[in-house]
Amino acid sequence: MNTHTEINDRPVIQLFIHNNNCYVYDYNKNIILRLSRSHYAEINELYTIGIKFYRELNKGTAEYKDIIILLNSGYFVDRTVEQLIHPYDGILEILLNRFTNDLVLQVTQDCNFQCRYCLYANDTKVERNHSKSMMDFSTAKKSIDYLYNHSMDANEVTIGYYGGEPFLNFDLIKRATEYANSIFQSKRIRYLITTNCSIINDEIIDFIITNNIQLTISYDGPYQDDHRKFRNNGSDTSNIVQQNIKKIMKKDCRYFEENVSFSPVIFSDESYDDTSNYFKQFAQSVDNVSFGYANLSGVDYIYSNTKLEVRGSQKQATRPDIYDDMVSIIEDKSPIPKHWSPSGQCVIGIKRMFVNVSGDIYPCEKIVENEAFCFGSVNDTFVNINKARRLLNISNLSETDCKKCWAFRFCSACISHYIDVENNCLTSDNTQHYCNKLKDNILKSMKYYISELDNSL
Repeated sequence: MNTHTEINDRPVIQLFIHNNNCYVYDYNKNIILRLSRSHYAEINELYTIGIKFYRELNKGTAEYKDIIILLNSGYFVDRTVEQLIHPYDGILEILLNRFTNDLVLQVTQDCNFQCRYCLYANDTKVERNHSKSMMDFSTAKKSIDYLYNHSMDANEVTIGYYGGEPFLNFDLIKRATEYANSIFQSKRIRYLITTNCSIINDEIIDFIITNNIQLTISYDGPYQDDHRKFRNNGSDTSNIVQQNIKKIMKKDCRYFEENVSFSPVIFSDESYDDTSNYFKQFAQSVDNVSFGYANLSGVDYIYSNTKLEVRGSQKQATRPDIYDDMVSIIEDKSPIPKHWSPSGQCVIGIKRMFVNVSGDIYPCEKIVENEAFCFGSVNDTFVNINKARRLLNISNLSETDCKKCWAFRFCSACISHYIDVENNCLTSDNTQHYCNKLKDNILKSMKYYISELDNSL
């Protein structure tokens, strides 16, 4: 009989136990089945030895016969995706030429804050450090011209200003906005800025209101001074931020309600409820507060797609953060397509296209500014379509594992999980941590889903 590692016809399933009950998730059927313990053991044997050898056992037990019936009915099969390829691969060049709609300009790499969890503020191998580099108008103009020339079939366009702290280069933001307004006269423009709100003044407030800019304020509420200090002297930042928020509210309450949101970061020993309640003085709806969750990973804190559970909120402690996504996916019983890719990969250069201070083009502002991710420049060749396609189909690097993964339907992996910064390359070697965390979260979501169904009976 084949050894464990030689078996290629294992069913794509996941067995698990919840509240002393046995379950199996079937990837192809996209269904969770409750099992008796004897059926659980039988399916575990099926998985261990593979479908072919299991069928040859010819056992006479009722459980074995039940599993054979399920196999003959299309359950527990080894069918997987035949080819990992992004659904937009064949039309990527057309999309890049005519549908580019979201431009993010890194107007500065400088920041006046020193934040514990900021990758740019610590001496790490993961990201660059803050610098005094500023984008000049020539680079901004070329970027906006690129957007104009490649968005002809887009209904609207979005221009985001990103830092560092973007308002440290306010003069450029003003000129870039004026220029964009002058050329996009027949197409709606949405403007976005994420700011720490520490250097807001009357001129800036008038500007953001006049241009109806959607403002995201990176502010940690009651825990602001624990993690976010002024870079020059290490002093607290909360008072000036609060004052500036209130200035915006006082200047135009309607603008504030419609365009201002908050982005606090919460640590594992901090209260979600306390933070949420704090923002009620500013935000009319919880939808205007988007929580980030810091994760201890050895820098001081490092970005993670997996949220930590936080003290003080039963909802946060028990309801997995990807639960809603899991439910919407598991309720879709569409068959597995022959050609598919993880859902986390955005269409490269369409939404979003990130241009750094030097004019280099990257998939988005959350991607490490590393040569491996750069696929063009506004200063010379613009977009390298071949490299963009390789980035779009980055899951090919882990194709063997992905094809046999029971969690593939739920996968949200993107190119950020494939970077090897030290060796300046893209590799699947670094995806295992993400994959394990994702699978843990999916199982937690499934167990929560089961509990919700049981409680509704």
